[in-house]
Amino acid sequence: DEPESPMAVKFSLDGLNLVCGGFPKDRYLSVFDINRPGKNSMVWRLGKTRRSSDGQKGLVSSISYTQFSPHVLAVGTYTPGSIYLYDIRASSAVATFSHLNAMALVGHGKNFKLQSGEGEEDDNFLSKAKTKWFKRRVQNGVTQLEFCNNDFTLVSASRNSDAIVSWDIRRMTCGDQIPMGPSKGYSANLDSNQRIGFHIDNEDLYIGGRDKIVSVYNITSGNLQRTISMSDVVNDVSVHASTGLLAVSLGERSFDEDEGIMSRGGIELWKI
Repeated sequence: DEPESPMAVKFSLDGLNLVCGGFPKDRYLSVFDINRPGKNSMVWRLGKTRRSSDGQKGLVSSISYTQFSPHVLAVGTYTPGSIYLYDIRASSAVATFSHLNAMALVGHGKNFKLQSGEGEEDDNFLSKAKTKWFKRRVQNGVTQLEFCNNDFTLVSASRNSDAIVSWDIRRMTCGDQIPMGPSKGYSANLDSNQRIGFHIDNEDLYIGGRDKIVSVYNITSGNLQRTISMSDVVNDVSVHASTGLLAVSLGERSFDEDEGIMSRGGIELWKI
């Protein structure tokens, strides 16, 4: 055996399966039954073969289930950055290897097509420039994916970016009337190769940043509601479901000519 470490893990909504992705040597997700310990797993392939032009490429970096539809799975990758949606009902519960059919939210591959209404001003259409803006926010590599409580809004973060992006998956279609679904952009200082996280709390989106600020946006309107200043770079945030506590992870590595690479960091709790 040659063990490999996954880059992303996610429990299924029923808690019976553990989905793992980000294995360096192939394009697949391993699905483990938690009631059957061991190395055996079902494999969901993201492309027909390892080198085929179809399907999703890149190292899997993030996995997210919709909260009310257990068969819909979003997968994000590092370079080349992409986000694909999968209907896992297309996989076989019996077969050891299954090839999942997918739709690209933003990405690559011969079947990828991003619709846009050129020059249209109506809300149902996106200008070509705006479509490219959303796409560029993903190309550096997806670091986090989360579905909102409404089950049709997907929020993504990427490396070396200046915004968190939300996507309306109801607007995904191959028709001419409605383009695939970029929705809102939320300004943030994510100019780093490291993962800087966000947290969704009902209608509020909490975002960390290298500017030592936690930004709080309304997901639906995209408006900035408030900011919270911190003492250091904010790497990740989390809001307690009932107590109103905000947990933040602070710190970064720095270089000192005398002492070399130095690390500093900590965790703080804030009442919000």
